Amino acid sequence: MSVRKGAPNSMKSVSVSVVLIMLLLGTTLTTLTPSVEASTNGDASITDSSPSNNSYVSRYDPVYFEAKVTNNYNQFSDERTINWYICEGIQTSNSCYNTKTSSGTIDITSLAPLTNQTFTTDDYFSPNGYIGIYTVVYQFDQFDLNPSNDILKFYINSTDQYVDIKIDSVYDITSTVDGLNIYDGNKILNSNKTYDFSLRGFSHTCTTCSANATIGWQLLDPQSLTLLNESYSLTEMLPNNSYYSAFEEIMPTFAHNDTGEFILRYGIFQVNSTPNDDMIIDNNIHQRTIIINDNIDLSVKSISPAHNQNSQDYLYGEDMLRATFKNNGNVTIDNILPEVTIFDSLGSEVYSSTCMLVNLRPNDEADCLFDLLINGNGLTIEVSIDDVVGTLTDVHSLDNSLQEISNINIPIMNSFIIFEEQKDWYTDVETINISANSNPYSLKPLNYTWWYSGLINIAYGDTVSIDASSYGLGSHSFKMTSRDSIGNVENVYFNIEVRNQFIWSDSPFTEVNAITQDESEILHERMLPKIGESYNLAEGYSPLLLLSYDLQSSNTSVLNGDNWLEISINSVELLPSSIDFESMVILEMEHKNSTYWNYFIEENDVTNSLGNISLRIYKPTTILISGILSAPIVEAQSFNVSKYKSGGFEITWNPQGELENDYFGGWNIYRKTVYNEGGTVFPVNYSEENKNLWDSLTEN
Repeated sequence: MSVRKGAPNSMKSVSVSVVLIMLLLGTTLTTLTPSVEASTNGDASITDSSPSNNSYVSRYDPVYFEAKVTNNYNQFSDERTINWYICEGIQTSNSCYNTKTSSGTIDITSLAPLTNQTFTTDDYFSPNGYIGIYTVVYQFDQFDLNPSNDILKFYINSTDQYVDIKIDSVYDITSTVDGLNIYDGNKILNSNKTYDFSLRGFSHTCTTCSANATIGWQLLDPQSLTLLNESYSLTEMLPNNSYYSAFEEIMPTFAHNDTGEFILRYGIFQVNSTPNDDMIIDNNIHQRTIIINDNIDLSVKSISPAHNQNSQDYLYGEDMLRATFKNNGNVTIDNILPEVTIFDSLGSEVYSSTCMLVNLRPNDEADCLFDLLINGNGLTIEVSIDDVVGTLTDVHSLDNSLQEISNINIPIMNSFIIFEEQKDWYTDVETINISANSNPYSLKPLNYTWWYSGLINIAYGDTVSIDASSYGLGSHSFKMTSRDSIGNVENVYFNIEVRNQFIWSDSPFTEVNAITQDESEILHERMLPKIGESYNLAEGYSPLLLLSYDLQSSNTSVLNGDNWLEISINSVELLPSSIDFESMVILEMEHKNSTYWNYFIEENDVTNSLGNISLRIYKPTTILISGILSAPIVEAQSFNVSKYKSGGFEITWNPQGELENDYFGGWNIYRKTVYNEGGTVFPVNYSEENKNLWDSLTEN
């Protein structure tokens, strides 16, 4: 650079030389860089760049410049700015500044003494299709005490045959491996075990380029960096004609037979591409620390009764003790057999059993259920797990067993039954389904037997179906007997009451369903209300129909509260269509000759849906249906009066309309009696002549 060419070769007249040097440097740099400001203190240098000197960029890709800055001074550096500019071809700093095609800045923060840091520009540069060499100049906006390192010039090559294969260094190649322990952020592998890691990366190749790569791994000693193991494979599956398209490849199988801490270096170790090789090689390899460790550390975390972890006692039977185990080590343990051992009060072993832990990975916990096929009080229960697994020995064997003193009791069956549909009684047409149940921890297998009257066996098994018609009316006693595997027996007694159910119907008008304890018959009577009787109903309401019901056995009513009748009435068929069926009121009377009524109570469950009435009665009852009744439409047509013998007369007419309506009461003929002393029905006319009156009397 021109600044370096102005340095003196003699040590004579030191003070004069220094002045001359400073004058020459100031004059030269001012000429080269008109934008440089006054000097600042310290000595910061621009030591490196990305892209680096003579590196390649794609002619259409954006380029973000990075500058590595070092503080060479023994004090904190000032905040400064690097101006960058770029020009086509190989040029000097001066000429490049004057012919620059693009420029920008990089902000530099204060640096601690004798440290360095890399800074990136906020704006990018694009070649915009240019093919060839660019000159790039970095320069501080202020020179410091050593201006010679305040400027950096380098060259980059813009090409249309760009190739860059790089790996994703952020991606964890062990992420596809399950069950690894982690220590201080490092995953722990095992020796003599194979692992398949995956490698992710990005491929940037031109339209005429093709590339394949050798991927693999190297295992290094962290102190001497000696290569201990390695493996590589060739992949030809890289994306072509792509702009940093993602790819993922399975790496060669990793395995190592020693334990310890190592450096794993992995990535792309060679790229073969045409027409150019990989143009950026410092993004092909990544490395990380790995630990290979085969320590096993199994522990018994807890033991408790399986039926209730808060219980003080255990129960006799299968799977009655629950133990929790944890793998605190770094090796997955397969198919290990923990053991429970029972000792009596004298310390003698009286029972033992095992369970199987199929797979226990590092940091995993797992439960195991043990059989307890012994009973007694004050027993010592000990659960243990082996401290030697294959060739490996547990590094903390003190927590490989756990014990406690407790009782092991024979579980009580506590048998009971459940009705599929529980009722106080059942009709003689029903089938009654019942299931037997016991304490789920009862000693299995359990046997169930069903008995009638305690003597007659009717079924085996945990369910029974009882046909009520097979037992007749009345109350019947049954028994369920349960027996466990060691001979304990329990009985559950229950009664079933069977009642008679029969149906009487005069379809389509009414239907009556009777439930009785004895053989009975239904008495029913339907009648119209008394003519002329209002029955003390509300204004606008009329009595419409009376229906009487009773249930009798041997001429005696058996509606005593235990039996009842369920009645359905189709009033649409019984009453004229002119009645408003929704407004009907259903009332209760003590007997058919009464004119006093009461409302039915809630227990009678009275409903009226568009004239379909249903209710339940528990005593002999007369039902009064009341509603709004329209007068029947009836006419007397062709009315005629003729003379009859003995001075009488005969009246005739032709009746038309709703003559069959039950509420049409017939024809009434009235006469107006005029006494001899009462004059006439006609008005008295005292005037000699009143033509208007005469005309009105004789009209029609």
